[in-house]
Amino acid sequence: MKLWQGLLLVVLLVALPVLSACGFFGAGKEQQQAYEEQLKALEAYEEQRKAYREQVEAYNQEVLKAYQKQSDDYNQAHLKAYQEQLEAQNQARLKAYEEYEEQTRIWYEKQQEQ
Repeated sequence: MKLWQGLLLVVLLVALPVLSACGFFGAGKEQQQAYEEQLKALEAYEEQRKAYREQVEAYNQEVLKAYQKQSDDYNQAHLKAYQEQLEAQNQARLKAYEEYEEQTRIWYEKQQEQ
């Protein structure tokens, strides 16, 4: 064996395992495929997370609408009750004033007769 053939053989024997470890002979394809699968899984996760966020947002909007309706109904009921109470008070005052006027008129007529 000639010297240059021996050197070439040694270089190939040393370089072959190094190149294989680096993925020079196709091992990198497996790593690339694994990376692409992980990337697809991450994209699917992001889509699911986005869908979940949208569902949570829709739920929050529905809850907000329900609370707002409940609050409006509560306020309307109390406003109606307050208006009825004021109306009753006004009616009672009007009746008391009319009775006072009647009593004053009767007293004034009695004073006129004397």
